[in-house]
Amino acid sequence: MSNQNLIEAWKVYLQSLDKHLYLYPAEVDSLAVWSFNQSIPANSLFSKSINWQPLARLLEPVQRVLTHCGSDEPDKLEMQACCHLILHEMHRRQTAFWAWNEAIWLDLIGLTKSAFVIRHKLRYHQLRLKPATVRFHLMRCAYLLKEVRIYSLVAMRQPVVAATSVFGATALQTALATVKTELARSGWSVESRTEALASSIGQALLHNRSPNLEDLTFSTIELVYQQIYRYPSLRRACILLSKALHSLAILSQPLVASRQLNVVRLGTADTLPVTWYDLIENWAAVADCSEALCNSVRFHAAKAGRYSATLPGAPGPGEWDKTIALQFVSAIKKMCKGDWAHPHLANRYNSVDPEVKPASQALFLNCIRRFFTDCQEFGWIPTLFNVQRYLATPRSISRLCGVKPRVIEEEKWGKLLLASLELAPEDLSGTTAKLASGRVWHRKAHYPFLMERAIAVTWLLAGLRSNEIARLAVGCIRQLPVSKGYSALLEEGAVPGACYLRVPAHKTGKSFDKAIAQEVGDMIMAWEKERPTSPARRDKKTREQTHFLFQWRGGTLGPTYINARLIPALCRKAGIDTFDVHGPITSHRARATIVTQMYLSGKMGLLDLQKWLDHKSLRTTLYYLDVPEDKLLQAFMKANGYVIDQAKRLGQTTQPASESITNGAMFADLASSHAQLLESISSLEKLCTTATLSEADRRTFQENLAALRLLAQQLPPKPEA
Repeated sequence: MSNQNLIEAWKVYLQSLDKHLYLYPAEVDSLAVWSFNQSIPANSLFSKSINWQPLARLLEPVQRVLTHCGSDEPDKLEMQACCHLILHEMHRRQTAFWAWNEAIWLDLIGLTKSAFVIRHKLRYHQLRLKPATVRFHLMRCAYLLKEVRIYSLVAMRQPVVAATSVFGATALQTALATVKTELARSGWSVESRTEALASSIGQALLHNRSPNLEDLTFSTIELVYQQIYRYPSLRRACILLSKALHSLAILSQPLVASRQLNVVRLGTADTLPVTWYDLIENWAAVADCSEALCNSVRFHAAKAGRYSATLPGAPGPGEWDKTIALQFVSAIKKMCKGDWAHPHLANRYNSVDPEVKPASQALFLNCIRRFFTDCQEFGWIPTLFNVQRYLATPRSISRLCGVKPRVIEEEKWGKLLLASLELAPEDLSGTTAKLASGRVWHRKAHYPFLMERAIAVTWLLAGLRSNEIARLAVGCIRQLPVSKGYSALLEEGAVPGACYLRVPAHKTGKSFDKAIAQEVGDMIMAWEKERPTSPARRDKKTREQTHFLFQWRGGTLGPTYINARLIPALCRKAGIDTFDVHGPITSHRARATIVTQMYLSGKMGLLDLQKWLDHKSLRTTLYYLDVPEDKLLQAFMKANGYVIDQAKRLGQTTQPASESITNGAMFADLASSHAQLLESISSLEKLCTTATLSEADRRTFQENLAALRLLAQQLPPKPEA
């Protein structure tokens, strides 16, 4: 008989029993005789001189429970002791066990084995009984007869044994094999977690009162996780169980080990006034923004509240006027790290570098403006001042917050690109460390090789943000058709050397297609073929269920993977340091580098790059361009040579002045040549005063400047309009 049939048969059996809550008169008399017989030390637990027939309604279900759970020795002393305790408790309470609630069963069984032994003080040592086995039989009776969630209340000793005894060994083994197979398919190594997984599965099945994995719910797994939270190995196994059930489409979502974003906690041992705390929490409850932005506003608004508490009278948020706002902006200019912070965080800041960066000061003011603007619009505080004017970011701060693209050095960029195209599995195999015991510990790679190689070339050549790389969807690559229009829909030949990449919705716009190198598309499609099928996950930006391309073990790409793991591995492969003249090599620097390289190639203009990056403003595109000084100097020299040649050509004309005046074309040439020549002279004068010029370059510029001044004297006088 299958496990499900056994469960159904047991339910039918329970419905056929007499579940009268109180004892019948014959049962009361039989229990009194039994209790008197037990007071004689020489008698055994079950004396043959007692008429057990009146107690059949109470004893037969208990014996049936033990038989149902696979006990083949109904006369064993531990089973007799189990019945003895139930009879003793019924005689003491003068009620049948059908009337016992959860608290009575818990009092009978005890939270722990020690509490159970102290509670009953039975003759276990004389009869060579095992208290743990007797207690285990009692738990099975409470679980099957009264459906008490006893395994969730007491400190379980062996959940696997309990689940095996209730549902059978086959049910637990089948469930464990299903979970392990699914986890192995998703990329998890579960051989070392078999025992913890079996324990988590056993507790989940017991709590759900069903041997089938398909009957488990998210609330059940969450309750099991809360019960075993103190045990790290079981906690991790429970999370893996939820991931496997999510992949099997049994759960709508897996458990999350910890919050991905730390919530700002206020009010605990804090100097923040109550009026500020209440207003901040009310704003956070109705704020229509992302969780990260909400935490940032709460964090900075709490700082403003602590600053306000230092002022005379400790004005609340509704008492702020333009005078306090101007004082606050002035204090922002002089603030140091740790000012107005939570008392528990004040010691975390480095006193060696106390200055706050201008970008942090600007962010502080942006958050405070949003907080006060919303509170005024909601009517929570009176409008005593213009927030946008009196809390505006000063120019002394905003001018220091300009965007400076930190392009990777050309030599290191080339080595990184070559390393990404020549990656091997051993290059990404992880790191090796020597432990204190002398044993060498080797950390394996977290992601498969094809996935990491595709991420590497995408980071270097696609010009994407790290968030966009992590949110690429399956099927994001398509070939460029040769023709356009309707014929492009037909699967004809593709343009060699390039393909289309579907970029997901980003912070400045919707999803769009951009052209990328064919090598990137090939490596992405190679990983897509090997990618294990996983359930769709919710995209936090679009709020849609998406099958992410770089998804492994049921999760998306880690937010710190590129900076913490991939870039150091590529640098080791390329034989370079992770730092250059501009600082550490980070994920966003590759975006500025590829844009600058494309611009310097002369094949893509600014408008082309703007569309390739999907920027709404050309000014944003200019932030990514960093033209080297030598390139700028070469361009100036070419333009300056052209101006000198034009000036010489115009200076050698011998036409009469009257004729040149009447000639419109010549008039325009002379006016243009004078203006260009004067501009060239002015530019060379500035270049000659540059401190970084070498002596040879300075001498060359001075000679060109003298030649231009001489040429300016030889030109005909500038015609008057």
